[in-house]
Amino acid sequence: IGFWLKVGIVLFSLLWSIIAFRNWKLMHNIIDTPSSRVRSVAAGPAELVGQVRPGPQGTMAVKVGGSGSRLVEGAVKFRWKEEERVCTKDKDGKESCKWVTRRTDEDGREFILHDGTGGILVDPNSWKKVNMGDKLYRWQSGKWRWTVWVLAAGDPVYCLGRVETRTHDEREEGIDTTIPNSLLVVRGNKDIGMQVHLHRGTELSLIAGLRSTTEAIVVPIVMLIFSAIPFIW
Repeated sequence: IGFWLKVGIVLFSLLWSIIAFRNWKLMHNIIDTPSSRVRSVAAGPAELVGQVRPGPQGTMAVKVGGSGSRLVEGAVKFRWKEEERVCTKDKDGKESCKWVTRRTDEDGREFILHDGTGGILVDPNSWKKVNMGDKLYRWQSGKWRWTVWVLAAGDPVYCLGRVETRTHDEREEGIDTTIPNSLLVVRGNKDIGMQVHLHRGTELSLIAGLRSTTEAIVVPIVMLIFSAIPFIW
């Protein structure tokens, strides 16, 4: 038991260090990358902050839940999950209950990020993960529960990604080709030494949780070193 406890502490410290390093690197990418204006943004890595506007295909209306379902309108990116409350009894007859996920779904649609100087197309499905902030709705009916997260038209949005030129097939009919930013699209494609992020909110809401390098990196690494000492001592 003592041996496996030591292994567990090492694995926990290793996982903590990896996650801490990734978060630290992302935050410093955000701080080190200057915000660009849509009107003057160039192809390549870019940081943009603005407001969500409907894209060429408009927004989505999402119906979630069984009885007492809700309709969420104006979404450009959504995720929902359906959970069932499951109760079990141990050999002593003590009952314990927990929520078990039964179904999930998510989808997204291209939208326009507008910052006052112009609008640029953003493809949210090109990011592996989109941070949509706190849940929009959560409701319960009997032993079932549904939770919905949404990025919708009118929401503030922070985008750290790669600006690329749209191909001829990606341009909608009637587009004004005299406006440079109308020929561009932002995708979550990583560049060398760069993290990507799409977040409901602003840059300030992101860096509000920034920790010092000592707290974010040094502490987890020291913990990892100390947890490994029993194996090399």
